[in-house]
Amino acid sequence: MITLANFYFLFFILCGLPVIVYPMVLIANIMSFAGHRSKNTPKLTVFMMKLFLWSTTFYPITYFFALYKYKNTSEEAHYFWAGLVLLHLVFIFIGFKGWTMTEKKKVKA
Repeated sequence: MITLANFYFLFFILCGLPVIVYPMVLIANIMSFAGHRSKNTPKLTVFMMKLFLWSTTFYPITYFFALYKYKNTSEEAHYFWAGLVLLHLVFIFIGFKGWTMTEKKKVKA
């Protein structure tokens, strides 16, 4: 039988899987930050792009901090630390979807 404590621990294991590929994500983010963009890029697109890049850059910090606090707090507070990781993943998803939805698509004629 899965208890709530086991569920949160499994949740942390699943949310830790993106940390495995983090070195490649960090290199891609550094290259994206260093690149230039055209002058007519909408401000909303730039904001969403930066939200996605910064949130993916800082994800391991949030994950390991929440994992540390998860292990060192009482069981009553475990839902908060699992929720913090989930909230960060939601920010990453919103940044990605916002970036792709606000980007102008060039139509070939």
